[in-house]
Amino acid sequence: MKHFIFLLFLLLIRLNIWAQPYTSIFGDTLTTWNLGSEIFDSYRIMELKSNADTMVGNHLYKKVVYQNSFEPIGFLREDLSTGKVWFLTAFNQTEHLVMDLDLMLGDSFKINSDLTEVIYVKVDSVYYINNKKHIRFNSNIGLGGKQEKLVFIEGVGSNAGFTFQEKMLSLSHQRNILLCAFKDSTAVFKNTLFNGDCSPLFGSVKAINANTIKWTLFPNPFNQTARFSIDNPGLKKFKLLITDQLGKTYQWYENSDVNYVIINKNDLSEGIYYFNLISDNIVIASGKFIIN
Repeated sequence: MKHFIFLLFLLLIRLNIWAQPYTSIFGDTLTTWNLGSEIFDSYRIMELKSNADTMVGNHLYKKVVYQNSFEPIGFLREDLSTGKVWFLTAFNQTEHLVMDLDLMLGDSFKINSDLTEVIYVKVDSVYYINNKKHIRFNSNIGLGGKQEKLVFIEGVGSNAGFTFQEKMLSLSHQRNILLCAFKDSTAVFKNTLFNGDCSPLFGSVKAINANTIKWTLFPNPFNQTARFSIDNPGLKKFKLLITDQLGKTYQWYENSDVNYVIINKNDLSEGIYYFNLISDNIVIASGKFIIN
């Protein structure tokens, strides 16, 4: 009888531990993130924030927007009982699981990709730092020539950010990483890979998202083609990347002894798109356009 009571006591303790909720990735009033992205050896830093609840379907989400903007790039929701976090893109209303803290050693996690094959990464370590659970995988992420293992972090999220399911993590020419995370203006994560710098230098190039040359895009909006022209008297070569709000590349163009490119709608759906103009691995201009 005593043995039975002892086993029951241990079971209740274990159930009580399991019943404890995980720490939220959100602050009480404001959550901000610095995400670094690398596309074809060019870099940019996205400063994102979430400070408002919104209902989408039957779920309560946190709206995610750029700093100083009200236009959402997507929506985050979490289940504190399982440590799961989902990201719903505003662009195509697709939801992906981006964190699961209930995974155990040896479990697999699916990474969505534009490739035809299904990609799974495997848990190779489960550990705690400052009483916060960490799930580490046997897959590397990186930026600017630096790499670390993919990790889910309780109270923070993934060290790959929360857009990685949309950004083709498996493709070598597209990478992203979480640089910093803040809750109510207090830092809860600073990536040691970049010495805690929330806006690091990548090699000798600063990740920028500003316009340093004159450009025109006409017409805008358009429904078939548009002409993108730049002030380029030396006919310097450049690359024009067309992305969605999360940075996922849909088209790219390269000039050849001309100062313009013609953007074709092709298979692009109606909506808002963004461009990055790259020369010598530096983003020298950026903007957005609408296809209607």
